[in-house]
Amino acid sequence: MKNKMKHRRPHRHFRVIRTRQGRRPILINPRIIKRRKTFARKGRISKKERKIFNYLSNPAHKKEYGGAMDFDNKGKLEQFVVTPGKASGVEFEDDFEVLYHTHPDKYETPPSMMDLFTLIKSKNQQAEIVFRDGTVFTVIKTKKSKELNKLPKKELMKVLYKTLKMSKPNVNKNFEKRSKEIFEKELGFHVQLINKSDRPVSLNIKPVEKGDE
Repeated sequence: MKNKMKHRRPHRHFRVIRTRQGRRPILINPRIIKRRKTFARKGRISKKERKIFNYLSNPAHKKEYGGAMDFDNKGKLEQFVVTPGKASGVEFEDDFEVLYHTHPDKYETPPSMMDLFTLIKSKNQQAEIVFRDGTVFTVIKTKKSKELNKLPKKELMKVLYKTLKMSKPNVNKNFEKRSKEIFEKELGFHVQLINKSDRPVSLNIKPVEKGDE
């Protein structure tokens, strides 16, 4: 039986040829650049999964829900916990990356001062999400915002109080957009404000699995 020749895709490489001046290498297929295999390093909440959180954040419930989100190494939402407000004794896995909660009112979306304080001081948590009646407000850590963790507790609370005071709803009509600008400028967070209830949510986080260093 004749050996079957394996078909190889064209690739970028050097080949040595003979010339009158001697042997020299030439580049073959210079326009082809080998791409490295990459894995998704961002968390993603799909359109279908958005429907779950849209339901939980419906003002008709008149109750706040919250919990933790865990993403796999491909960025897919692996599991999440749903807990009614004022519940106690809830435990999260060590590899969760995001905390979330809903706001049952029709006006306030940005997270509270204590939400931001917990995000900054938490070793595992990379983002905080607030769902309100189809609206999503995400606060994601950056290298700049992580520097706030070096501040003592009292000093950090003063900074957060002063920052949130700038965006009070009774002072600024466009409360959500104003909060987004202030959180990014004053605290260094990356903030996303998504008003469309059918849009997926992409989070610039690093999924962490158990056993990862």
